Amino acid sequence: MDGQQASKSLVPAPDGSLIPRGSGDRSVRPGFGPEQGSAPRSSHDGSHPAGFAVVRLAQLAQTLAGARSAVEVARAIARFAPDVLDAEFAAVAVIEGDHLRLLYNDAFDERIAERFVSIPRESRIPATAALEQDDIVVVPDRASLIDAYPDVVLALEQVGIDALACAPLRVSGRPPFGVLTIGWPGPHDLDADDRAFLEAMADLCAPSVARARVTDTLALRSIQLANLAQQLAAARSTADVAAIVASKVVTLVDAQAASVGIIDPVAGVLRVHHGPQVSARMVELYTNPPLEAPLLFTEVARTGQPMYLGNFEEYTRRFPETDPENERLGVGARAAVPLRDRNGASFGAVVFSWDHAVDFEGPVSSVLSTLGDLVGQTLERARLADAEHQLVHAFQQRMLTPIPAVSGLSVAGIYQPASEAIGMGGDWYEGIALDHDRLALIVGDVAGHGIDAVADMAHLRSILAALLRIGVPLERLIGCATDALGPDSAVTASAFVAIVDRPHGIIRYLLVGHPPPVLVVDGAATLLSEPRQPIIGVQSERSAIGSVPFPEGATLVVYTDGLVERRRESIQHGLEHLVVVVGEALEESHPRTAAHRILDGCLGDDPAEDDVAIVVLRSIPIPAVP
Repeated sequence: MDGQQASKSLVPAPDGSLIPRGSGDRSVRPGFGPEQGSAPRSSHDGSHPAGFAVVRLAQLAQTLAGARSAVEVARAIARFAPDVLDAEFAAVAVIEGDHLRLLYNDAFDERIAERFVSIPRESRIPATAALEQDDIVVVPDRASLIDAYPDVVLALEQVGIDALACAPLRVSGRPPFGVLTIGWPGPHDLDADDRAFLEAMADLCAPSVARARVTDTLALRSIQLANLAQQLAAARSTADVAAIVASKVVTLVDAQAASVGIIDPVAGVLRVHHGPQVSARMVELYTNPPLEAPLLFTEVARTGQPMYLGNFEEYTRRFPETDPENERLGVGARAAVPLRDRNGASFGAVVFSWDHAVDFEGPVSSVLSTLGDLVGQTLERARLADAEHQLVHAFQQRMLTPIPAVSGLSVAGIYQPASEAIGMGGDWYEGIALDHDRLALIVGDVAGHGIDAVADMAHLRSILAALLRIGVPLERLIGCATDALGPDSAVTASAFVAIVDRPHGIIRYLLVGHPPPVLVVDGAATLLSEPRQPIIGVQSERSAIGSVPFPEGATLVVYTDGLVERRRESIQHGLEHLVVVVGEALEESHPRTAAHRILDGCLGDDPAEDDVAIVVLRSIPIPAVP
């Protein structure tokens, strides 16, 4: 989606709500009632339809804030998303391998829902077309549906749907991972306002769906790992531990079989305990192989280094003398992780087999490593935290994408996690190109660490970004965001939000419970400490806006509190030190280089006590227009 196209100014309707500017005949203009102009579509609360859509969008945001699992998120979307566009139903599907999986929809009967719960990517349906085109796909009426997508006509007739719009779901401009589908009971084409609201809904829903899928994965794996750890705690011998692992761990990584080998240093062999899925022939061949045998098992046990072979061809190239019986076990991937004692010495290995190829760049390798540690050190719970940390870290890194280029601006952002934090924190930054010459910049910090903090960060980030894209003014931004979070929300956060207008050389900004940025103009550094206001989560009607010149050559440094706060030092000392460090770091430095120098100068060699996000923004000459 084009962020510039989705950006819309909001104007007040007569009832005080905000509606997109330029709504045409759907607008209620001052001085025009129903008897003076075209009658707008009515809503149950009497508000204007576009204003009603904004209310429904906020209601959807509030519900998503409290939804944790993927099914809860999809149920919230199915319930509230249709009302935003006066539609009949909404559904979410996500990519899983070469299929699209429907997360939740109660509009279909059981027979139809079963048919579409898992859809091959090559299917000819609007949702797959939206993924292929990476854009909104609109089917405005039944005739278009029959002509272009006959495979879904029967299912849609069953629920009385004649028109569809499908929007790809993506996080921070990355390739789409799913599709939001909206359906109408009669012909319906999208006008510019409908399209803007659909894009805003997709921007709002995507992080919630992505976050919920990570939460589901963490919850399932945490339960499975906890159950395994409990069983291991009850084991009384090495053979008992090996037998439990060989029979129980396959579900953790969706493998077909697992075996555990333990070095017998006296006999010079690997004592292997096979899971129940392993054939009798494999048990016969590989129960007590010599340690020097050229096998995946023995090599990993000897060297103490994990080995991941993503498909059967890789496996046979690496171990050409393998027995043909391996093919019967599963023509797919193989992996082995070492077993280590508390001193780090390898004493065995766990081998996994799949009947399909596996991408070990994802979280699978992390889970395998954690399993090896559990077996090697019995209940080494710190490794469980590492596995969660990696999953959360992967999700957060998906949220932190490069700030978009805007003419006349050079910018760089860096996120550095706390070295001793349990899980990742809620610090983030984001840039939104409002048009060719203006950039919206957000640097924020949600309280807490771990999956909940990252989930809250993702949700708040999506709310602020969506509000800025549809043109909510800075004065109303924090109030609207707090409303969207809902009255029962426990989310609290600080943020610096700025609109950088490069042609006019001005920065307008909000300082919401956030440490003051450093503005450097002509070599002189100033802390932008005013005007201040309470943190996000505390209701306020309007926000005080700061405004400062931002001429060519000026630099703005925005950061989160982990850069300047220390347990045994005052915040004032940290700010004074920061100003000195910034002055030294900006000497002839590119923003990225300067950001790294500032981090090094403020944090030094000591372990970071908190997460840090930092953005360095510099005003550069605007290229001449030919």
